[in-house]
Amino acid sequence: MAETDEKPAPGEPDTAAGDIGDRDVDYRAVYRFAAVLLVIMVVSLLAMWGMSAFLRKELVSSDPPPPVLEEARVKRLPPEPRLETSPPKNLKELREREDAVLTGWSWVDKEKGLARIPVARAAEIIAEKGLLSPAPAIPAGAAGNPAEKGKKGTKSAKTESVK
Repeated sequence: MAETDEKPAPGEPDTAAGDIGDRDVDYRAVYRFAAVLLVIMVVSLLAMWGMSAFLRKELVSSDPPPPVLEEARVKRLPPEPRLETSPPKNLKELREREDAVLTGWSWVDKEKGLARIPVARAAEIIAEKGLLSPAPAIPAGAAGNPAEKGKKGTKSAKTESVK
């Protein structure tokens, strides 16, 4: 395609130079549109502000009056389980309590002589002495059964149900 050195007619834009001119733009319409858009935005904002003020008054008027008794005004904690406000802190406290139980010495029942010992010490004792074997089970019909003592000459419930 060959380029021509023709110059555009007077009043015509020079499209070859990228000049499209401004004769097709209606500035008056653009300004009118911007003004109408601004007015609509301001009216909308005022309407939302008025509606929120009205709804706020309605909400406050629907609230119950404060209680007369002082005890009713005291803020109480909700029932358990409550949400954690600081999970890392709560976990740290839990680990500290667990470590105190697992590594410390304390009485479980002082009257019976039951004590809690550290896990490491319990493992040493088991390694030295070994696990205790459980007591042998006594059969139900055996003569040494404490449940059968004092019932000489009577039949057990088990033998009666078989007959």
